[in-house]
Amino acid sequence: MADTVTAARRILIADDDPGVSSLLTRWLTMAGYQVTTADDGIKACEAADQAPPDLILLDLQLPRRDGYAVLISLSSRETTAHVPVLIVSGEPDQHADIAKTLGARGFVHKPFTKEGLVKAVELALRGENRGVA
Repeated sequence: MADTVTAARRILIADDDPGVSSLLTRWLTMAGYQVTTADDGIKACEAADQAPPDLILLDLQLPRRDGYAVLISLSSRETTAHVPVLIVSGEPDQHADIAKTLGARGFVHKPFTKEGLVKAVELALRGENRGVA
C-alpha cells in the first residue's frame, strides 16, 4: 500500500520502447506514483517544462534528442534543474559515468526487477541514490 508521500510523487518516463514504458508505468503506478510518459527527447523536455515531475526515468537512446542532450537541457533549466534523473538503459558502465557527470542521480541497468527499480526510485526521491543501481 502506497503512503501519502509516494502517492503525491510524479514521475516522467522518457523511453521510446512501448513495452518498457508500459512496464515501468504499471510497476510505478502499482507502487503509488503518478506517471507521465514521453517517447522521444523533445517530448520529454516539453513534458518536464509543462509540469516538472519529482523524478525522471530517462533512456539514453531516444529519437529526436538523445538522453544525454535531454539531461543537459533539463539540468540547465531553472524549472527542472532540481529534478533528479535516473538513467534507465542497457548501455555499459562508461555511459553511467558520463550520465552522472552530466547530472544524473543514478543509473538503472536493463534488465531490471520491479523491486530494484522501485527501490532505486525511492532512494533517488530521498536524495540517497548517487550510484549505479
